[in-house]
Amino acid sequence: MGGVATVGIFKRVVIEPAYKAVSAAIERAIVDGALLPGTALPTEQALCERFGVHRSTVREPISLLYNTALLQIFERLPQGCERNVTAHRNILDALQRRDGDTAAQWIHKHMVDFQRGFALAGLDMSTALVKSK
Repeated sequence: MGGVATVGIFKRVVIEPAYKAVSAAIERAIVDGALLPGTALPTEQALCERFGVHRSTVREPISLLYNTALLQIFERLPQGCERNVTAHRNILDALQRRDGDTAAQWIHKHMVDFQRGFALAGLDMSTALVKSK
């Protein structure tokens, strides 16, 4: 009988799911500034080893934080594409500023890159490409 009266002194044990603990740790790193904007997260394998959890336990928090806009997921661009993206951004920025000279310079650089790419592929830009049936 005496055991029933003392039960009230203990708090209920609440065990947080592992994915929530991983999510909280990543969120804390972002909010505290340990993980700066634009910095890539460690690989899934590295996170698994760090937290001592399975891969699915790491993927869930990444998905949750992506859905709350704390993380952005960027797929790695094929080699050379990043240069095209930079050119496109610079052209658009110049056009938005109504800076025709700068836009023309970037368009010229972009066209030179295309010509080099065509040449490396053994193609001639003046020849029309024909779709195969």
